Order: sequence, then C-alpha cells, then structure tokens
Amino acid sequence: MAATIALLVVALGMFKAAFVPLVLTYLSVLIVQILAPAVINNKE
Repeated sequence: MAATIALLVVALGMFKAAFVPLVLTYLSVLIVQILAPAVINNKE
C-alpha cells in the first residue's frame, strides 16, 4: 500500500512538473489572443 501511495506521489510530482509549463503556455496564448485585438483596435 505504501509503495502504491509513494508511486502516486512521484507520478503526481512528475505530472505537475510537465503540466505547469503547459498551463502557463496555454494561459499566455489565451491572454495574447484577448489582448491583441484590443491593442490593435486602440491603435486605429
């Protein structure tokens, strides 16, 4: 049982390490898509 929990914790840690950059990238792309049209509209 302890080995299974340890394995889950390690897997979760590795998953988080891979997942956080993906989320940050996704959010930054989302923000750019929202802000870019507003910036373009303000310039005109």
